[in-house]
Amino acid sequence: MVATAILHKSHRVFDAIDEDGNGVITADDFERIAERLVRSFDEASPAAAEVRNTYTKCWQRLAELADSDGDGQVTKQEFETAFADAQQNRFMQVIDEALDAEFNLADADGDGVLSRDEVSRMLRAYGVPQSDMNQAVAGLDQDGDGQVSRTEYRTAMREYYLSDDPAAPSTPIFGRIRG
Repeated sequence: MVATAILHKSHRVFDAIDEDGNGVITADDFERIAERLVRSFDEASPAAAEVRNTYTKCWQRLAELADSDGDGQVTKQEFETAFADAQQNRFMQVIDEALDAEFNLADADGDGVLSRDEVSRMLRAYGVPQSDMNQAVAGLDQDGDGQVSRTEYRTAMREYYLSDDPAAPSTPIFGRIRG
Protein backbone atom coordinates (compact mmCIF):
# COMPACT_ATOMS: atom_id res chain seq x y z
CA MET A 1 0.00 0.00 0.00
CA VAL A 2 1.24 3.46 -0.92
CA ALA A 3 1.87 5.71 2.09
CA THR A 4 -0.61 8.59 2.29
CA ALA A 5 1.96 11.40 1.99
CA ILE A 6 3.55 9.74 -1.05
CA LEU A 7 0.10 9.26 -2.58
CA HIS A 8 -0.85 12.92 -2.10
CA LYS A 9 2.50 14.11 -3.45
CA SER A 10 2.19 11.83 -6.47
CA HIS A 11 -1.22 13.36 -7.23
CA ARG A 12 0.23 16.86 -6.94
CA VAL A 13 3.06 16.04 -9.35
CA PHE A 14 0.75 14.15 -11.71
CA ASP A 15 -1.60 17.15 -11.89
CA ALA A 16 1.35 19.49 -12.57
CA ILE A 17 2.58 17.29 -15.43
CA ASP A 18 -0.88 16.56 -16.89
CA GLU A 19 -0.79 19.87 -18.78
CA ASP A 20 -4.01 19.35 -20.72
CA GLY A 21 -5.91 17.97 -17.73
CA ASN A 22 -7.15 14.87 -19.54
CA GLY A 23 -6.27 12.48 -16.72
CA VAL A 24 -3.27 10.84 -18.38
CA ILE A 25 0.34 11.86 -18.92
CA THR A 26 1.83 11.63 -22.41
CA ALA A 27 5.01 12.78 -24.14
CA ASP A 28 3.11 15.93 -25.16
CA ASP A 29 2.52 16.82 -21.50
CA PHE A 30 6.25 16.61 -20.81
CA GLU A 31 6.96 18.80 -23.83
CA ARG A 32 4.40 21.38 -22.70
CA ILE A 33 5.66 21.54 -19.12
CA ALA A 34 9.25 21.89 -20.34
CA GLU A 35 8.13 24.76 -22.58
CA ARG A 36 6.24 26.40 -19.73
CA LEU A 37 9.36 26.18 -17.59
CA VAL A 38 11.73 27.53 -20.24
CA ARG A 39 9.32 30.40 -21.04
CA SER A 40 9.76 31.49 -17.42
CA PHE A 41 13.47 32.00 -18.08
CA ASP A 42 15.65 32.26 -21.24
CA GLU A 43 14.02 30.14 -23.93
CA ALA A 44 17.04 30.23 -26.24
CA SER A 45 19.72 29.35 -23.68
CA PRO A 46 21.69 26.10 -23.66
CA ALA A 47 20.03 25.44 -20.29
CA ALA A 48 16.62 25.60 -21.97
CA ALA A 49 17.71 23.00 -24.52
CA GLU A 50 19.00 20.88 -21.63
CA VAL A 51 15.58 21.07 -19.93
CA ARG A 52 13.79 20.08 -23.12
CA ASN A 53 16.12 17.11 -23.73
CA THR A 54 15.99 15.98 -20.12
CA TYR A 55 12.20 16.13 -20.00
CA THR A 56 12.09 13.96 -23.12
CA LYS A 57 14.27 11.42 -21.27
CA CYS A 58 12.02 11.70 -18.21
CA TRP A 59 8.98 10.85 -20.33
CA GLN A 60 10.75 7.90 -21.96
CA ARG A 61 11.85 6.51 -18.60
CA LEU A 62 8.43 7.07 -17.02
CA ALA A 63 6.72 5.35 -19.95
CA GLU A 64 9.15 2.45 -19.69
CA LEU A 65 8.47 2.06 -15.97
CA ALA A 66 4.82 2.96 -15.66
CA ASP A 67 2.95 2.50 -18.95
CA SER A 68 1.96 -1.06 -18.08
CA ASP A 69 -0.41 -1.53 -21.02
CA GLY A 70 1.88 0.12 -23.60
CA ASP A 71 -0.73 2.59 -24.81
CA GLY A 72 1.62 5.59 -24.83
CA GLN A 73 0.08 7.22 -21.81
CA VAL A 74 0.43 6.96 -18.04
CA THR A 75 -2.69 6.96 -15.91
CA LYS A 76 -2.79 8.40 -12.40
CA GLN A 77 -2.75 4.84 -10.99
CA GLU A 78 0.28 3.89 -13.08
CA PHE A 79 2.00 7.12 -12.00
CA GLU A 80 1.25 6.47 -8.31
CA THR A 81 2.96 3.11 -8.56
CA ALA A 82 6.06 4.51 -10.29
CA PHE A 83 6.21 7.44 -7.86
CA ALA A 84 5.90 5.17 -4.82
CA ASP A 85 8.66 2.90 -6.17
CA ALA A 86 10.94 5.74 -7.34
CA GLN A 87 13.91 4.67 -5.25
CA GLN A 88 13.70 1.04 -6.29
CA ASN A 89 12.94 1.57 -9.98
CA ARG A 90 15.79 3.96 -10.78
CA PHE A 91 13.40 6.68 -11.89
CA MET A 92 15.28 8.92 -9.43
CA GLN A 93 18.31 8.80 -11.74
CA VAL A 94 16.27 10.56 -14.40
CA ILE A 95 14.73 12.89 -11.81
CA ASP A 96 18.25 13.85 -10.71
CA GLU A 97 19.11 14.77 -14.30
CA ALA A 98 15.96 16.87 -14.50
CA LEU A 99 16.80 18.57 -11.20
CA ASP A 100 20.21 19.58 -12.52
CA ALA A 101 18.70 20.87 -15.78
CA GLU A 102 16.01 22.82 -13.91
CA PHE A 103 18.57 24.33 -11.56
CA ASN A 104 20.80 25.39 -14.46
CA LEU A 105 17.85 27.07 -16.18
CA ALA A 106 16.50 28.76 -13.05
CA ASP A 107 19.93 30.10 -12.07
CA ALA A 108 19.33 32.95 -14.50
CA ASP A 109 22.15 35.11 -13.17
CA GLY A 110 24.62 32.21 -13.10
CA ASP A 111 25.73 32.77 -9.51
CA GLY A 112 25.40 29.10 -8.51
CA VAL A 113 22.44 29.61 -6.19
CA LEU A 114 18.75 30.28 -6.75
CA SER A 115 17.36 33.49 -5.34
CA ARG A 116 13.84 33.62 -3.95
CA ASP A 117 12.70 35.20 -7.24
CA GLU A 118 14.32 32.46 -9.34
CA VAL A 119 12.78 29.74 -7.15
CA SER A 120 9.37 31.44 -7.25
CA ARG A 121 9.46 31.75 -11.06
CA MET A 122 10.23 28.04 -11.37
CA LEU A 123 7.53 27.01 -8.89
CA ARG A 124 4.94 29.22 -10.63
CA ALA A 125 5.80 27.44 -13.88
CA TYR A 126 4.87 24.21 -12.10
CA GLY A 127 1.55 25.64 -11.04
CA VAL A 128 2.26 26.28 -7.36
CA PRO A 129 -0.44 28.71 -6.18
CA GLN A 130 0.77 32.11 -4.97
CA SER A 131 -0.96 31.42 -1.66
CA ASP A 132 1.39 28.45 -1.12
CA MET A 133 4.56 30.12 -2.42
CA ASN A 134 6.17 31.03 0.93
CA GLN A 135 5.87 27.47 2.21
CA ALA A 136 7.00 26.03 -1.12
CA VAL A 137 10.11 28.22 -1.22
CA ALA A 138 10.86 27.35 2.43
CA GLY A 139 10.64 23.67 1.49
CA LEU A 140 13.59 24.22 -0.86
CA ASP A 141 15.50 26.79 1.21
CA GLN A 142 15.95 24.38 4.07
CA ASP A 143 18.66 26.39 5.84
CA GLY A 144 16.57 29.57 5.65
CA ASP A 145 19.32 31.78 4.21
CA GLY A 146 17.15 33.22 1.44
CA GLN A 147 18.74 31.27 -1.40
CA VAL A 148 18.82 27.67 -2.59
CA SER A 149 22.09 25.94 -3.43
CA ARG A 150 22.25 23.10 -5.93
CA THR A 151 22.78 20.68 -3.03
CA GLU A 152 19.79 22.06 -1.14
CA TYR A 153 17.64 21.83 -4.26
CA ARG A 154 18.58 18.25 -4.97
CA THR A 155 18.27 17.18 -1.33
CA ALA A 156 14.85 18.80 -0.89
CA MET A 157 13.49 17.43 -4.16
CA ARG A 158 14.77 13.93 -3.49
CA GLU A 159 13.14 14.12 -0.07
CA TYR A 160 9.91 15.22 -1.75
CA TYR A 161 9.90 12.21 -4.05
CA LEU A 162 11.11 9.64 -1.54
CA SER A 163 9.84 10.61 1.92
CA ASP A 164 6.54 9.34 3.22
CA ASP A 165 6.73 11.78 6.17
CA PRO A 166 3.91 14.33 5.77
CA ALA A 167 5.83 16.70 8.07
CA ALA A 168 9.07 16.58 6.04
CA PRO A 169 10.36 20.09 5.24
CA SER A 170 10.03 19.43 1.51
CA THR A 171 6.36 18.38 1.58
CA PRO A 172 4.96 21.81 0.55
CA ILE A 173 7.32 22.31 -2.43
CA PHE A 174 4.54 21.89 -5.00
CA GLY A 175 1.93 23.47 -2.75
CA ARG A 176 0.23 22.41 0.43
CA ILE A 177 -0.95 18.84 0.60
CA ARG A 178 -4.62 18.95 1.51
CA GLY A 179 -6.84 16.22 2.75
